[in-house]
Amino acid sequence: MTDHGFEVTAEFGRDYWAWRAAQQPRSPHDIPRITRPDGWLPRWSASDVDGYRRDLAEFEARLDTLPATDNRAELVDRRLLGSACARVHWELDVLCMWQTQPRFYVDQTIGNVFDLLTEPHPDAERLSRIADVLRATRAVLDDARINLTGHAVGEFGRLAVAELGDIEEQVRATVRALIALPAAAGTVDRLTSAGEDAAAALGDYRDWLQRTGPKMTPMRPIGRRAFQWFLIEVALIPSTPQEILATGRAELDPAITMETLERNRRDAERVERILHLAAADVIDERPDGSDEDVHFPQALAHAVIDHYSSPGETVLDPFAGWGTTLVVAEKLGRSAIGVELVPERVAAIKRRVSPSAVVLQADARNLNNVHLGQIDLCFPAALHERDRSPAEPAHRVLDTRRQLQHLPDRTDRSVHRGVAPPADGRAPGDQRGQHPNWRDRHPTRLGHRPRDEPAPSFSERDVPGMGPTANDVHRRLLPGLPEALIK
Repeated sequence: MTDHGFEVTAEFGRDYWAWRAAQQPRSPHDIPRITRPDGWLPRWSASDVDGYRRDLAEFEARLDTLPATDNRAELVDRRLLGSACARVHWELDVLCMWQTQPRFYVDQTIGNVFDLLTEPHPDAERLSRIADVLRATRAVLDDARINLTGHAVGEFGRLAVAELGDIEEQVRATVRALIALPAAAGTVDRLTSAGEDAAAALGDYRDWLQRTGPKMTPMRPIGRRAFQWFLIEVALIPSTPQEILATGRAELDPAITMETLERNRRDAERVERILHLAAADVIDERPDGSDEDVHFPQALAHAVIDHYSSPGETVLDPFAGWGTTLVVAEKLGRSAIGVELVPERVAAIKRRVSPSAVVLQADARNLNNVHLGQIDLCFPAALHERDRSPAEPAHRVLDTRRQLQHLPDRTDRSVHRGVAPPADGRAPGDQRGQHPNWRDRHPTRLGHRPRDEPAPSFSERDVPGMGPTANDVHRRLLPGLPEALIK
Protein backbone atom coordinates (compact mmCIF):
# COMPACT_ATOMS: atom_id res chain seq x y z
CA MET A 1 0.00 0.00 0.00
CA THR A 2 1.40 3.41 -0.93
CA ASP A 3 1.50 6.43 1.31
CA HIS A 4 -1.24 7.85 -0.91
CA GLY A 5 -3.56 5.03 0.20
CA PHE A 6 -3.00 5.84 3.84
CA GLU A 7 -3.57 9.52 3.16
CA VAL A 8 -6.92 8.83 1.52
CA THR A 9 -8.14 7.06 4.65
CA ALA A 10 -6.63 9.73 6.91
CA GLU A 11 -8.35 12.47 4.90
CA PHE A 12 -11.67 10.65 5.24
CA GLY A 13 -11.12 10.39 8.99
CA ARG A 14 -10.36 14.11 9.32
CA ASP A 15 -13.49 15.04 7.38
CA TYR A 16 -15.67 12.64 9.32
CA TRP A 17 -14.52 13.72 12.77
CA ALA A 18 -14.80 17.41 11.90
CA TRP A 19 -18.43 16.75 10.92
CA ARG A 20 -19.05 14.60 13.98
CA ALA A 21 -17.74 17.32 16.31
CA ALA A 22 -20.60 19.53 15.15
CA GLN A 23 -23.26 16.81 14.79
CA GLN A 24 -22.68 14.60 17.87
CA PRO A 25 -25.35 15.12 20.54
CA ARG A 26 -24.18 16.21 23.94
CA SER A 27 -23.92 13.31 26.41
CA PRO A 28 -23.66 13.42 30.21
CA HIS A 29 -20.92 10.80 30.04
CA ASP A 30 -17.23 11.68 30.00
CA ILE A 31 -16.01 9.24 27.33
CA PRO A 32 -17.81 10.74 24.29
CA ARG A 33 -17.09 14.34 25.34
CA ILE A 34 -15.42 16.19 22.47
CA THR A 35 -14.09 19.63 21.59
CA ARG A 36 -16.68 21.61 19.66
CA PRO A 37 -15.85 23.98 16.78
CA ASP A 38 -15.88 27.71 17.43
CA GLY A 39 -19.37 29.17 17.46
CA TRP A 40 -21.02 25.75 17.78
CA LEU A 41 -24.62 25.56 18.96
CA PRO A 42 -26.86 22.48 19.25
CA ARG A 43 -29.25 22.01 16.32
CA TRP A 44 -31.95 19.35 16.51
CA SER A 45 -34.84 20.42 14.35
CA ALA A 46 -36.40 17.81 12.07
CA SER A 47 -34.67 19.43 9.10
CA ASP A 48 -31.34 19.29 10.92
CA VAL A 49 -31.81 15.57 11.55
CA ASP A 50 -32.62 15.02 7.86
CA GLY A 51 -29.41 16.84 7.03
CA TYR A 52 -27.44 14.60 9.38
CA ARG A 53 -28.88 11.54 7.66
CA ARG A 54 -27.87 12.83 4.23
CA ASP A 55 -24.37 13.61 5.45
CA LEU A 56 -24.07 10.16 7.00
CA ALA A 57 -25.16 8.46 3.76
CA GLU A 58 -22.47 10.39 1.87
CA PHE A 59 -19.79 9.36 4.37
CA GLU A 60 -20.83 5.71 4.16
CA ALA A 61 -20.78 5.79 0.37
CA ARG A 62 -17.39 7.47 0.39
CA LEU A 63 -16.01 4.87 2.82
CA ASP A 64 -17.23 2.05 0.58
CA THR A 65 -15.43 3.51 -2.44
CA LEU A 66 -12.01 3.97 -0.84
CA PRO A 67 -9.27 2.19 -2.81
CA ALA A 68 -8.93 -1.50 -2.02
CA THR A 69 -6.09 -2.52 0.24
CA ASP A 70 -4.72 -5.62 1.92
CA ASN A 71 -2.81 -3.66 4.55
CA ARG A 72 -4.08 -4.77 7.94
CA ALA A 73 -3.47 -1.46 9.68
CA GLU A 74 -5.39 0.30 6.96
CA LEU A 75 -8.24 -2.21 7.19
CA VAL A 76 -8.45 -1.72 10.95
CA ASP A 77 -8.69 2.06 10.52
CA ARG A 78 -11.50 1.66 8.00
CA ARG A 79 -13.34 -0.80 10.20
CA LEU A 80 -13.22 1.66 13.08
CA LEU A 81 -14.48 4.45 10.85
CA GLY A 82 -17.32 2.19 9.75
CA SER A 83 -18.16 1.60 13.41
CA ALA A 84 -18.23 5.36 13.99
CA CYS A 85 -20.68 5.80 11.10
CA ALA A 86 -22.83 2.95 12.44
CA ARG A 87 -22.90 4.72 15.80
CA VAL A 88 -24.61 7.74 14.21
CA HIS A 89 -27.21 5.49 12.62
CA TRP A 90 -27.76 3.86 16.03
CA GLU A 91 -28.39 7.25 17.64
CA LEU A 92 -30.62 8.71 14.93
CA ASP A 93 -32.65 5.75 13.71
CA VAL A 94 -32.56 3.00 16.37
CA LEU A 95 -32.54 4.70 19.74
CA CYS A 96 -34.14 7.81 18.23
CA MET A 97 -33.29 9.78 21.35
CA TRP A 98 -34.14 13.04 19.60
CA GLN A 99 -37.74 11.78 19.25
CA THR A 100 -38.27 9.55 22.30
CA GLN A 101 -36.28 10.93 25.24
CA PRO A 102 -37.32 14.31 26.70
CA ARG A 103 -34.21 14.39 28.84
CA PHE A 104 -32.14 14.40 25.64
CA TYR A 105 -32.96 18.09 25.27
CA VAL A 106 -31.92 18.87 28.82
CA ASP A 107 -28.48 17.63 27.80
CA GLN A 108 -28.52 19.67 24.58
CA THR A 109 -29.26 22.89 26.49
CA ILE A 110 -28.17 23.28 30.09
CA GLY A 111 -25.90 20.24 29.73
CA ASN A 112 -23.69 22.20 27.35
CA VAL A 113 -23.35 24.94 29.95
CA PHE A 114 -22.14 22.30 32.39
CA ASP A 115 -19.49 21.14 29.89
CA LEU A 116 -18.24 24.69 29.37
CA LEU A 117 -17.82 25.05 33.13
CA THR A 118 -16.01 21.73 33.59
CA GLU A 119 -12.65 23.44 33.25
CA PRO A 120 -12.23 25.87 36.16
CA HIS A 121 -11.64 29.62 35.91
CA PRO A 122 -13.64 30.50 32.76
CA ASP A 123 -12.27 33.44 30.80
CA ALA A 124 -14.22 36.10 28.92
CA GLU A 125 -14.35 34.03 25.71
CA ARG A 126 -15.84 31.02 27.48
CA LEU A 127 -18.36 33.18 29.33
CA SER A 128 -19.44 34.60 25.98
CA ARG A 129 -19.97 31.05 24.65
CA ILE A 130 -22.03 30.22 27.73
CA ALA A 131 -24.23 33.23 27.02
CA ASP A 132 -24.73 32.01 23.44
CA VAL A 133 -25.73 28.52 24.60
CA LEU A 134 -28.18 29.95 27.12
CA ARG A 135 -29.67 32.19 24.45
CA ALA A 136 -30.14 29.18 22.10
CA THR A 137 -32.01 27.18 24.77
CA ARG A 138 -35.50 28.38 23.83
CA ALA A 139 -35.07 27.52 20.13
CA VAL A 140 -33.76 24.02 20.96
CA LEU A 141 -36.70 23.35 23.28
CA ASP A 142 -39.19 24.62 20.68
CA ASP A 143 -37.78 22.00 18.29
CA ALA A 144 -37.97 19.45 21.12
CA ARG A 145 -41.73 19.83 21.48
CA ILE A 146 -42.21 19.23 17.75
CA ASN A 147 -39.90 16.21 17.67
CA LEU A 148 -41.28 14.59 20.82
CA THR A 149 -44.98 14.95 20.05
CA GLY A 150 -46.40 11.48 19.41
CA HIS A 151 -43.07 9.76 20.09
CA ALA A 152 -41.96 10.66 23.62
CA VAL A 153 -41.61 7.81 26.11
CA GLY A 154 -43.41 8.34 29.40
CA GLU A 155 -40.69 6.93 31.65
CA PHE A 156 -38.09 9.28 30.18
CA GLY A 157 -40.54 12.15 30.42
CA ARG A 158 -41.02 11.63 34.14
CA LEU A 159 -37.27 11.54 34.67
CA ALA A 160 -36.88 14.84 32.83
CA VAL A 161 -39.65 16.47 34.88
CA ALA A 162 -38.01 15.38 38.12
CA GLU A 163 -34.63 16.67 37.00
CA LEU A 164 -36.10 20.05 36.02
CA GLY A 165 -37.97 20.49 39.31
CA ASP A 166 -36.23 23.73 40.38
CA ILE A 167 -34.35 24.46 37.17
CA GLU A 168 -35.25 28.16 37.14
CA GLU A 169 -33.48 28.83 40.42
CA GLN A 170 -30.53 26.63 39.43
CA VAL A 171 -29.98 28.61 36.23
CA ARG A 172 -30.33 31.95 37.99
CA ALA A 173 -27.93 30.90 40.74
CA THR A 174 -25.40 29.84 38.10
CA VAL A 175 -25.69 33.15 36.28
CA ARG A 176 -25.30 35.10 39.53
CA ALA A 177 -22.07 33.23 40.23
CA LEU A 178 -20.78 33.79 36.70
CA ILE A 179 -21.41 37.52 36.53
CA ALA A 180 -19.52 37.91 39.81
CA LEU A 181 -16.32 36.71 38.13
CA PRO A 182 -13.79 39.36 37.09
CA ALA A 183 -13.74 37.93 33.55
CA ALA A 184 -17.48 38.64 33.15
CA ALA A 185 -17.11 42.42 33.16
CA GLY A 186 -18.02 42.71 29.49
CA THR A 187 -20.77 40.06 29.40
CA VAL A 188 -22.86 40.80 32.49
CA ASP A 189 -25.89 42.05 30.56
CA ARG A 190 -25.72 39.22 27.99
CA LEU A 191 -25.38 36.54 30.65
CA THR A 192 -28.20 37.99 32.75
CA SER A 193 -30.62 38.31 29.84
CA ALA A 194 -29.74 34.92 28.31
CA GLY A 195 -29.89 33.20 31.70
CA GLU A 196 -33.33 34.58 32.49
CA ASP A 197 -34.64 33.52 29.08
CA ALA A 198 -33.12 30.02 29.44
CA ALA A 199 -34.57 29.60 32.94
CA ALA A 200 -38.04 30.52 31.71
CA ALA A 201 -37.73 28.26 28.65
CA LEU A 202 -36.64 25.26 30.71
CA GLY A 203 -39.47 25.84 33.18
CA ASP A 204 -41.98 26.03 30.33
CA TYR A 205 -40.54 22.80 28.89
CA ARG A 206 -40.95 21.04 32.25
CA ASP A 207 -44.56 22.20 32.52
CA TRP A 208 -45.26 21.02 28.97
CA LEU A 209 -43.84 17.58 29.79
CA GLN A 210 -46.08 17.38 32.85
CA ARG A 211 -49.18 18.20 30.81
CA THR A 212 -48.39 15.80 27.97
CA GLY A 213 -47.00 13.01 30.18
CA PRO A 214 -50.22 10.95 30.30
CA LYS A 215 -50.27 10.83 26.49
CA MET A 216 -46.70 9.59 26.12
CA THR A 217 -46.01 6.05 24.97
CA PRO A 218 -44.64 3.35 27.31
CA MET A 219 -41.04 2.31 27.00
CA ARG A 220 -40.31 -0.70 24.80
CA PRO A 221 -37.03 -2.62 24.42
CA ILE A 222 -35.14 -2.15 21.18
CA GLY A 223 -35.31 -5.90 20.58
CA ARG A 224 -32.83 -8.70 20.07
CA ARG A 225 -32.23 -8.02 16.38
CA ALA A 226 -31.32 -4.37 16.91
CA PHE A 227 -29.07 -5.21 19.82
CA GLN A 228 -27.31 -7.89 17.80
CA TRP A 229 -26.72 -5.29 15.06
CA PHE A 230 -25.22 -2.92 17.64
CA LEU A 231 -22.84 -5.59 18.92
CA ILE A 232 -21.53 -6.40 15.46
CA GLU A 233 -21.56 -3.02 13.70
CA VAL A 234 -20.95 -0.51 16.49
CA ALA A 235 -19.25 -2.40 19.32
CA LEU A 236 -17.41 -4.71 16.88
CA ILE A 237 -18.19 -7.74 19.03
CA PRO A 238 -18.89 -10.77 16.80
CA SER A 239 -20.97 -12.60 19.40
CA THR A 240 -24.62 -13.11 20.17
CA PRO A 241 -26.04 -11.94 23.50
CA GLN A 242 -26.33 -15.58 24.57
CA GLU A 243 -22.65 -16.15 23.80
CA ILE A 244 -21.69 -13.05 25.81
CA LEU A 245 -23.70 -14.31 28.79
CA ALA A 246 -22.10 -17.73 28.51
CA THR A 247 -18.61 -16.20 28.33
CA GLY A 248 -19.36 -14.00 31.31
CA ARG A 249 -20.55 -16.94 33.33
CA ALA A 250 -17.49 -18.97 32.38
CA GLU A 251 -15.33 -16.15 33.74
CA LEU A 252 -17.58 -15.49 36.72
CA ASP A 253 -17.75 -19.00 38.15
CA PRO A 254 -14.00 -19.37 38.78
CA ALA A 255 -13.88 -15.83 40.19
CA ILE A 256 -16.73 -16.57 42.62
CA THR A 257 -15.10 -19.83 43.63
CA MET A 258 -11.71 -18.24 44.32
CA GLU A 259 -13.27 -15.30 46.16
CA THR A 260 -15.37 -17.58 48.34
CA LEU A 261 -12.53 -19.98 49.06
CA GLU A 262 -10.35 -17.07 50.12
CA ARG A 263 -13.10 -15.59 52.28
CA ASN A 264 -13.75 -18.96 53.91
CA ARG A 265 -10.03 -19.42 54.51
CA ARG A 266 -9.83 -16.06 56.28
CA ASP A 267 -12.99 -16.81 58.27
CA ALA A 268 -11.60 -20.19 59.30
CA GLU A 269 -8.32 -18.65 60.40
CA ARG A 270 -10.21 -15.97 62.30
CA VAL A 271 -12.43 -18.52 64.06
CA GLU A 272 -9.43 -20.72 64.93
CA ARG A 273 -7.56 -17.71 66.29
CA ILE A 274 -10.53 -16.61 68.40
CA LEU A 275 -11.51 -20.07 69.55
CA HIS A 276 -8.16 -21.56 70.52
CA LEU A 277 -9.48 -22.64 73.91
CA ALA A 278 -8.45 -25.27 76.38
CA ALA A 279 -11.03 -27.67 77.81
CA ALA A 280 -10.70 -26.03 81.22
CA ASP A 281 -11.60 -22.66 79.72
CA VAL A 282 -14.81 -24.08 78.29
CA ILE A 283 -15.73 -25.75 81.58
CA ASP A 284 -15.11 -22.50 83.44
CA GLU A 285 -17.91 -20.92 81.39
CA ARG A 286 -20.42 -23.47 82.70
CA PRO A 287 -23.43 -21.50 84.03
CA ASP A 288 -24.49 -21.92 87.64
CA GLY A 289 -26.95 -24.77 88.02
CA SER A 290 -25.89 -26.72 84.94
CA ASP A 291 -24.92 -30.34 85.49
CA GLU A 292 -23.46 -31.05 82.06
CA ASP A 293 -20.51 -30.00 79.98
CA VAL A 294 -20.91 -26.84 77.96
CA HIS A 295 -19.69 -27.35 74.40
CA PHE A 296 -20.64 -23.91 73.10
CA PRO A 297 -17.96 -21.38 74.09
CA GLN A 298 -18.83 -17.72 74.36
CA ALA A 299 -15.95 -16.92 71.99
CA LEU A 300 -17.76 -18.73 69.18
CA ALA A 301 -20.98 -16.83 69.82
CA HIS A 302 -19.00 -13.58 70.00
CA ALA A 303 -17.23 -14.26 66.69
CA VAL A 304 -20.39 -15.10 64.78
CA ILE A 305 -22.69 -12.44 66.25
CA ASP A 306 -20.08 -9.70 65.90
CA HIS A 307 -19.26 -10.65 62.30
CA TYR A 308 -22.76 -11.30 60.97
CA SER A 309 -24.91 -8.70 62.71
CA SER A 310 -24.77 -5.05 63.72
CA PRO A 311 -25.46 -3.25 67.01
CA GLY A 312 -29.17 -2.68 67.54
CA GLU A 313 -30.22 -5.71 65.49
CA THR A 314 -32.09 -8.70 66.91
CA VAL A 315 -30.50 -12.12 67.46
CA LEU A 316 -32.67 -15.22 67.93
CA ASP A 317 -31.54 -18.51 69.48
CA PRO A 318 -34.43 -20.99 69.08
CA PHE A 319 -32.59 -23.59 71.23
CA ALA A 320 -31.29 -21.29 73.92
CA GLY A 321 -29.99 -23.94 76.34
CA TRP A 322 -28.33 -22.04 79.18
CA GLY A 323 -28.47 -18.71 77.30
CA THR A 324 -24.93 -18.33 75.96
CA THR A 325 -26.09 -16.73 72.71
CA LEU A 326 -28.35 -14.28 74.54
CA VAL A 327 -25.66 -13.24 77.02
CA VAL A 328 -23.13 -12.55 74.28
CA ALA A 329 -25.69 -10.79 72.09
CA GLU A 330 -26.50 -8.33 74.88
CA LYS A 331 -22.80 -7.71 75.54
CA LEU A 332 -22.43 -6.77 71.87
CA GLY A 333 -25.38 -4.36 71.92
CA ARG A 334 -27.91 -6.61 70.16
CA SER A 335 -31.46 -7.35 71.20
CA ALA A 336 -31.75 -10.97 72.31
CA ILE A 337 -34.59 -13.47 71.95
CA GLY A 338 -34.27 -17.02 73.24
CA VAL A 339 -36.58 -20.04 73.07
CA GLU A 340 -36.01 -22.97 75.42
CA LEU A 341 -38.20 -25.98 76.18
CA VAL A 342 -36.87 -26.88 79.66
CA PRO A 343 -38.34 -24.69 82.46
CA GLU A 344 -35.24 -24.89 84.68
CA ARG A 345 -33.06 -23.56 81.86
CA VAL A 346 -35.52 -20.78 81.11
CA ALA A 347 -35.21 -19.63 84.73
CA ALA A 348 -31.42 -19.86 84.56
CA ILE A 349 -31.33 -17.79 81.37
CA LYS A 350 -33.46 -15.05 82.92
CA ARG A 351 -30.95 -14.78 85.78
CA ARG A 352 -28.12 -14.27 83.25
CA VAL A 353 -29.69 -11.67 80.95
CA SER A 354 -31.23 -8.24 81.38
CA PRO A 355 -35.00 -7.69 81.69
CA SER A 356 -35.09 -6.39 78.12
CA ALA A 357 -34.17 -9.81 76.72
CA VAL A 358 -37.08 -11.96 75.59
CA VAL A 359 -36.92 -15.51 76.97
CA LEU A 360 -39.72 -17.86 75.99
CA GLN A 361 -40.48 -21.29 77.33
CA ALA A 362 -41.71 -22.93 74.15
CA ASP A 363 -41.08 -25.58 71.55
CA ALA A 364 -39.17 -24.08 68.61
CA ARG A 365 -41.20 -26.25 66.25
CA ASN A 366 -44.34 -24.32 67.20
CA LEU A 367 -43.10 -20.74 66.77
CA ASN A 368 -45.46 -20.05 63.89
CA ASN A 369 -48.01 -19.10 66.55
CA VAL A 370 -45.63 -16.72 68.34
CA HIS A 371 -45.04 -13.14 67.21
CA LEU A 372 -41.29 -12.54 67.35
CA GLY A 373 -41.06 -9.49 65.10
CA GLN A 374 -38.15 -8.95 62.72
CA ILE A 375 -35.21 -11.30 63.33
CA ASP A 376 -31.88 -10.17 61.88
CA LEU A 377 -29.73 -13.15 62.82
CA CYS A 378 -30.75 -16.67 63.83
CA PHE A 379 -27.87 -18.36 65.64
CA PRO A 380 -28.86 -21.67 67.34
CA ALA A 381 -26.54 -22.92 70.04
CA ALA A 382 -27.53 -26.59 69.86
CA LEU A 383 -24.95 -29.24 69.00
CA HIS A 384 -25.97 -32.64 67.69
CA GLU A 385 -24.34 -35.77 66.50
CA ARG A 386 -24.43 -35.76 62.71
CA ASP A 387 -25.72 -38.81 60.89
CA ARG A 388 -22.62 -40.48 59.56
CA SER A 389 -21.37 -43.65 57.98
CA PRO A 390 -18.88 -45.91 59.78
CA ALA A 391 -16.16 -44.50 57.53
CA GLU A 392 -16.72 -40.94 58.69
CA PRO A 393 -14.76 -39.49 61.63
CA ALA A 394 -16.68 -39.40 64.87
CA HIS A 395 -16.96 -35.71 65.70
CA ARG A 396 -19.72 -33.26 66.43
CA VAL A 397 -20.71 -30.44 64.08
CA LEU A 398 -23.19 -27.60 64.12
CA ASP A 399 -26.12 -29.21 62.34
CA THR A 400 -29.58 -28.12 63.44
CA ARG A 401 -31.51 -28.75 60.24
CA ARG A 402 -33.78 -31.34 61.81
CA GLN A 403 -34.88 -28.99 64.57
CA LEU A 404 -35.04 -25.87 62.43
CA GLN A 405 -37.24 -27.24 59.70
CA HIS A 406 -40.35 -25.86 61.46
CA LEU A 407 -38.83 -22.50 62.40
CA PRO A 408 -40.76 -19.55 60.86
CA ASP A 409 -38.87 -18.19 57.85
CA ARG A 410 -38.60 -14.60 59.08
CA THR A 411 -34.84 -14.14 59.42
CA ASP A 412 -32.61 -12.06 57.17
CA ARG A 413 -29.47 -13.99 58.05
CA SER A 414 -29.55 -17.50 59.48
CA VAL A 415 -26.25 -18.97 60.49
CA HIS A 416 -27.53 -22.55 60.41
CA ARG A 417 -28.20 -22.28 56.69
CA GLY A 418 -24.54 -21.99 55.82
CA VAL A 419 -22.93 -24.62 58.02
CA ALA A 420 -23.58 -27.80 56.09
CA PRO A 421 -24.66 -28.59 52.49
CA PRO A 422 -28.44 -28.58 51.94
CA ALA A 423 -30.21 -31.82 52.77
CA ASP A 424 -33.74 -30.81 51.87
CA GLY A 425 -33.70 -31.21 48.11
CA ARG A 426 -32.99 -27.58 47.26
CA ALA A 427 -31.36 -26.83 43.93
CA PRO A 428 -27.64 -25.88 43.99
CA GLY A 429 -28.56 -22.33 42.97
CA ASP A 430 -31.08 -21.75 45.74
CA GLN A 431 -30.04 -18.57 47.53
CA ARG A 432 -30.93 -19.98 50.96
CA GLY A 433 -27.61 -21.09 52.36
CA GLN A 434 -25.45 -18.38 50.83
CA HIS A 435 -23.39 -15.84 52.71
CA PRO A 436 -25.56 -14.39 55.51
CA ASN A 437 -24.30 -10.89 54.76
CA TRP A 438 -25.75 -11.23 51.27
CA ARG A 439 -28.24 -8.44 52.01
CA ASP A 440 -25.38 -6.07 52.83
CA ARG A 441 -23.20 -7.16 49.94
CA HIS A 442 -26.03 -6.84 47.43
CA PRO A 443 -28.32 -4.05 48.69
CA THR A 444 -30.46 -4.10 45.55
CA ARG A 445 -32.13 -7.35 46.71
CA LEU A 446 -33.38 -6.74 50.24
CA GLY A 447 -36.36 -9.07 50.37
CA HIS A 448 -36.30 -12.63 51.64
CA ARG A 449 -37.59 -15.00 48.97
CA PRO A 450 -40.27 -17.49 50.13
CA ARG A 451 -39.16 -21.09 50.42
CA ASP A 452 -41.37 -22.29 47.58
CA GLU A 453 -40.26 -19.63 45.10
CA PRO A 454 -37.70 -20.95 42.57
CA ALA A 455 -34.38 -19.17 42.17
CA PRO A 456 -34.60 -16.72 39.24
CA SER A 457 -32.60 -17.44 36.12
CA PHE A 458 -29.42 -15.55 35.26
CA SER A 459 -31.18 -13.24 32.79
CA GLU A 460 -33.81 -12.26 35.38
CA ARG A 461 -31.41 -11.19 38.09
CA ASP A 462 -30.72 -7.57 38.94
CA VAL A 463 -27.48 -8.53 40.68
CA PRO A 464 -24.91 -9.91 38.21
CA GLY A 465 -23.21 -13.10 39.23
CA MET A 466 -25.77 -14.45 41.68
CA GLY A 467 -27.25 -17.06 39.36
CA PRO A 468 -27.24 -20.79 40.05
CA THR A 469 -23.83 -22.26 39.30
CA ALA A 470 -21.88 -25.39 40.03
CA ASN A 471 -19.81 -23.41 42.51
CA ASP A 472 -22.70 -22.52 44.81
CA VAL A 473 -21.57 -25.33 47.10
CA HIS A 474 -18.58 -23.16 48.04
CA ARG A 475 -20.79 -20.33 49.28
CA ARG A 476 -20.81 -21.30 52.93
CA LEU A 477 -20.93 -19.25 56.06
CA LEU A 478 -18.12 -21.24 57.66
CA PRO A 479 -16.08 -23.98 56.00
CA GLY A 480 -16.41 -26.15 59.12
CA LEU A 481 -15.38 -25.73 62.74
CA PRO A 482 -12.01 -27.10 63.92
CA GLU A 483 -12.49 -30.49 65.55
CA ALA A 484 -10.57 -29.43 68.66
CA LEU A 485 -13.27 -26.91 69.43
CA ILE A 486 -16.21 -29.27 69.41
CA LYS A 487 -14.92 -32.58 70.73
